[in-house]
Amino acid sequence: MPRQDLVSPEPVAHLSQHRLLPLLLQHARQLGKGGVAEVRFGCNVTDVKLLRDGTRSGTAGWQQQQQHTDTSTHPVCVTLTASSTCDDSNSSSSSSSNSSNSSSMQGKKQQQQQQLRCAYLVAADGANSTVRSLMGVQLEGESALQHLVSVHFTWPELGAALLNSGRAAMLYFIFNANLVGVVVGHDLAAGEFVAQVPFFPPLQRLEDFTPERCAALVTAAAGLTSDGGTTTSSSSSSSRFGGSGPQLRSVRSWVMGAEIAERYDCLDGRVLLAGDAAHRRAAYAHTPAPIYHV
Repeated sequence: MPRQDLVSPEPVAHLSQHRLLPLLLQHARQLGKGGVAEVRFGCNVTDVKLLRDGTRSGTAGWQQQQQHTDTSTHPVCVTLTASSTCDDSNSSSSSSSNSSNSSSMQGKKQQQQQQLRCAYLVAADGANSTVRSLMGVQLEGESALQHLVSVHFTWPELGAALLNSGRAAMLYFIFNANLVGVVVGHDLAAGEFVAQVPFFPPLQRLEDFTPERCAALVTAAAGLTSDGGTTTSSSSSSSRFGGSGPQLRSVRSWVMGAEIAERYDCLDGRVLLAGDAAHRRAAYAHTPAPIYHV
């Protein structure tokens, strides 16, 4: 994006989430080498409670740690549960307050628990926050303002055309005879976009958005269709921009909402909701899985 010194000393930049998160993970792992942070995958928070003076946590967990932590300074006890696949021949079941492990067998899945002690717990676990649910915090507002389909696609020729014509932007609002929607320009140089298209259940179904239909919508967003978006118009898109037209990557459904947590702190102010856990903004109420990947 061009620099606008009167507005800000730094130029506007757009960094999509699927590129930002690997950078954050890399940085967190670097901090972990110095003992500042620890990153774990495959773990779920299954319980959060406030320990009073003299109260002991039930199990030491995967590693014996924080056994002598002062309850007055670290009163929050967080239970993490992880599943790991194990061989039946080596399986065992044990539960002891003197043991560093607590596990139970469920078929070939071994459930392991660990309890961590901390002074404060910051719940930054997203719009569908587990910690918020454990705390019994309700959301207030509108949960479903609009249902949309998110179409992730690449079209390098379209990106180049926008750059060459001086129309570089992050958001493109589409209002034409064939489509009303928004196209996010994640990376114009690479031709990476996401089209946000409204749909209206129960009059429409997610199954209606086939790859062919989504390709037609993307082409309509570029102003190339003349048939209501029912065909891909690949010849039209190819002749105008060159190349093979849009290439679909994935399609997801999501719900635009506007909700806010009834409170931000719990357990005497020791558990704090942050980010989307505290307020569900419109662009962050995505369903967890795509309809399909292409």
